[in-house]
Amino acid sequence: MKARRSNELSKLRMRFFSALNHTSEIDLHTLFDNLKSNLTLGSIEHLQEGSVTYAIIQELLKGEDAQKKIESFLKGAIKNVIHPGVIKGLTPDEINWNVAKAYPEYYEHEKLPDVTFGGFKVRDSNEFKFKTNVQTSIWFSIKPELFMPSKQQEALKRRREQYPGCEIRLIYSSSLLNPEANRQMKAFAKKQNITLIDIDTVKTDSPLYPLLKAELANLGMGGNPAAASDLCRWIPELFNEGFYVDIDLPVDSSKIVEGHQITGGVPIMLNMGSIISEPIAPHHRRQEAVCMNTDIIAYSNDKRTQKMMNTVALHLKNIYDDPYTALKDTPLAQTAFFNRCKVEGKNIFELRKGLQDAFRSDSLLELYDFLGATKFKEVFKLKETQIKYIDDHISEFNEHDLLLHLISDNPSEINQHTLDFGRAKVMYMDIAKEHYSAFYKPLVEEISGPGAIYNALGGASNFTTTHRRSTGPMLPTTPPRVLQVFCDAHDKGPFVSDNIARWQTNVRELGVLNREGLSWLPSVG
Repeated sequence: MKARRSNELSKLRMRFFSALNHTSEIDLHTLFDNLKSNLTLGSIEHLQEGSVTYAIIQELLKGEDAQKKIESFLKGAIKNVIHPGVIKGLTPDEINWNVAKAYPEYYEHEKLPDVTFGGFKVRDSNEFKFKTNVQTSIWFSIKPELFMPSKQQEALKRRREQYPGCEIRLIYSSSLLNPEANRQMKAFAKKQNITLIDIDTVKTDSPLYPLLKAELANLGMGGNPAAASDLCRWIPELFNEGFYVDIDLPVDSSKIVEGHQITGGVPIMLNMGSIISEPIAPHHRRQEAVCMNTDIIAYSNDKRTQKMMNTVALHLKNIYDDPYTALKDTPLAQTAFFNRCKVEGKNIFELRKGLQDAFRSDSLLELYDFLGATKFKEVFKLKETQIKYIDDHISEFNEHDLLLHLISDNPSEINQHTLDFGRAKVMYMDIAKEHYSAFYKPLVEEISGPGAIYNALGGASNFTTTHRRSTGPMLPTTPPRVLQVFCDAHDKGPFVSDNIARWQTNVRELGVLNREGLSWLPSVG
């Protein structure tokens, strides 16, 4: 036992000297011996360059009697702030902030600004607790005979291996599966020690429950399983503790904390990041737009969690009642179809179904009717004379006529004997289909997904601010840094996601990130 303790102290000594490698002016060996009863392997990490503790030590070195002052400071900081923070599972940024607050005479800093998130003022007391070992995922099958594809099965098995002892819950719908698939689902869950939650038997008064049931009932007719999954995440009877995690997200086992509990500044935390815009004029300042994703959500087992969920649920219910306001800035809103549906009061399922039908029809005439003249011109990059002639004569055209006027603004010059009509039509339909995702994605993302949640929790007015470049340790003295330090479920939790821009991503990098499958983004200046 003594040998093991001696070995640990030896490792600790080396790490201590490494952390304070620029303090050779004082006797580090003596300082270490005086502090070792308070030092832990965890506490050493928070003395390194870039920490508030390190910055304070460097300032103290400039004065007289440096060794005595540093020793006094370190004893208090490690014993009263750093070590308790490590035990509680606080992040390095949270510990930095606590050190700065505890020693204002050594480290001058701005106050924590007022930031509201989902109706709650963000607190730096970290009073909200979150269990990392309670994890819920959702899978709604669109094939009655297949309870879950092998890729998702393997992801759940992998999570069980990466996080031994965790409680995995899986929300599904038995009504979507045939008897054999239901049997297979239960057998799989039993073998993997997964708790099943059948959405069809849940008792709740949430206004979102009828909407998610409608999403599932309308599969194939404008319903969407991802939207149903989105809605589940804001029903208290389904989520009142732990984490929601997309079924395929891996675990970073190095971030699993002792006690399986982390803390935060609000009752519900999300996967978050931000984008830094480039100034549009020399006298303009760069903007930082916070972005959010709902692939990771942490829920505190606290009565205030339900209040925050109710706020979001009401917002989502209002969107389903009037999807047109939420979609007004999307590409779909520029189509003739959208404006007709708005006048006729079509619901979200009819919007999605109409869009799908137009792009599955293999008809240029139906596509023109869907897009309207202005959007048709934009999609196919037509000349003004072309679209004017098409619009004036569309009622007289058949598929062949429309194709000829798409190919040229002077169709009489086309040699129709050598024209492969079928091939040419496929080419133009393929051009149109390149726009399908831009039309369809907002019908989920802005209705129930990240875009809707972003607005429910505060929107652009709360989550876009002037960017301030940090020159020292990162402290929560601006709204984005407050959200980063106290509300980010990704950086605090053990789950890994690349579905969102990480904090302070430059807008110029977004092209590459988008091609790699980045999810929803806020608008940036």
